[in-house]
Amino acid sequence: MEDLDLMIFTTMNETSEYLLEGSGKLFRAGVLIGKVKGTGEVSWSDPKFARFKGAVTRWLKEEEARKAAALAEADVPADSAVVAGPEEETAVASGELGELQAMAEQARVEGARYLAEVRDDLAFAKEHKLPEPPKKNPMYGDKTPAYVEWLREYRPEKWRRKFGVKGKAKVPVVKLDAETGFEKVTGYREAEMAMRKTHLTERIESDPTIGADQSWEA
Repeated sequence: MEDLDLMIFTTMNETSEYLLEGSGKLFRAGVLIGKVKGTGEVSWSDPKFARFKGAVTRWLKEEEARKAAALAEADVPADSAVVAGPEEETAVASGELGELQAMAEQARVEGARYLAEVRDDLAFAKEHKLPEPPKKNPMYGDKTPAYVEWLREYRPEKWRRKFGVKGKAKVPVVKLDAETGFEKVTGYREAEMAMRKTHLTERIESDPTIGADQSWEA
């Protein structure tokens, strides 16, 4: 089972928060939050997801910009094409092989680090007669809610070190104003401030005026 977990872990991109399928279905952290129409307007699957409107709009624009840049880069005039000789083809093939080898090595290192941490947590739990750490969701990695909670309760020092927890502070509560359609600060709450954001911590450098930054997947 560890091998399967490792394979999934090393092929997922933890930072991919949004996913848009060809059918227009829009997912956020694996949850269907709406459908993007041909006009670009989003039909939310639940009114509560409307709070992500600003973040989704920015993300869609960034995706369009990336696609446009990729097309522009690939649009090379035919008369400027150069036929590669055997030496050039060998160099290109060698470069591609080098990139693949580098990617494989990176995956191997990340996988080894992942398994080492799993074994360390299991050994700690066994030594101190604690519940075993929950399995990590491949999409969230070490930000998996159940695992974060386990760390905070049973390995608080590692929890503070791993996420860079600095202490508690007041952070604004941002909600969508139904009348204006804009997000606004409705109050403040106490939160653990850290260098990495989880469902239990707020990232220190987060912009408190952006609703999407109040999401633990960020």
